[in-house]
Amino acid sequence: MKFNEMVYVRPDLSKIEKDFNELIEKFSEAVTADEQINTLAQINRLRNEFQTNASLASVHNSIDTTNSFFEIEQEFLTRTNHGLRIFISNSMWY
Repeated sequence: MKFNEMVYVRPDLSKIEKDFNELIEKFSEAVTADEQINTLAQINRLRNEFQTNASLASVHNSIDTTNSFFEIEQEFLTRTNHGLRIFISNSMWY
């Protein structure tokens, strides 16, 4: 897929947190290694989707620094990314 074909979508943080919590619970309740592996793959897809959108916003903001939309998105995602990492880190170990 080419960059100009990639569509930026602002991540829905409440949905990400909800989905992530459900996946952590699913992982904890898994009976087999295959169930855990599949759940980890789902967790990674969720994280990758967020990171892809953060990267898209960053690149768009770098390409056109006069575009206030991507400047605002970049600031939002920079703040959010830090909070999301803390949330993920805490969720993985408790």
